[in-house]
Amino acid sequence: MTLPTIDFRSIREHEGSVQRGFEELVVELIPWLDEDARGRKVSRHGSPDSGIEAYIELEDGAIWGWQAKYFFRIDNAELQQMRESFETALASCPSLTRYTFVLPMNPPAGQHGESAKRKLERAFETWTSLAASEGRTIEFRFAGESQLIDALLREEHVGHVFYWFDKRILFSQEWLQRRYEQARNKAGPRYTEEVNVDVPIRFAFDG
Repeated sequence: MTLPTIDFRSIREHEGSVQRGFEELVVELIPWLDEDARGRKVSRHGSPDSGIEAYIELEDGAIWGWQAKYFFRIDNAELQQMRESFETALASCPSLTRYTFVLPMNPPAGQHGESAKRKLERAFETWTSLAASEGRTIEFRFAGESQLIDALLREEHVGHVFYWFDKRILFSQEWLQRRYEQARNKAGPRYTEEVNVDVPIRFAFDG
């Protein structure tokens, strides 16, 4: 399988904005960004989003929220916007217990001064204390570029890659053979070689 280079700066616009495009993509990928979300219903907030892009309501009524930020750096201005989103979510959602930020970047650890990674960790510590001062317990999580790319390059997300980035994933002969074997095994006795119909496109795969 030939994998494309994914550049989040080149994401397709949605509703006239690349930021909205990124937000929409994040919501679509939540079950693959957080394994705890798999098999659960993800609900989308409209705009304005009250500090929560999308959420999952658990059986006990607790809410896990996700917030996408189209940032390619983490500094004071970005952290202030993130804090404002969290404070809005905290006020608007009394059942919030987990809050995940998703950014199209991996915060660098850095070697000189306070790194973006450390700034983010320190911000999470501060906001955790803020919530505790109001009698709330919030778990913060983060998903960045690496997690997004891992999710996008899964076989089931070929369409997402093509739509959002105009990139095609080219599948190897080995991959196509595996899919063929799976389909044939699933068909069982319904598949017979004698009634197989050749179509011109098969020659593109046969080489």
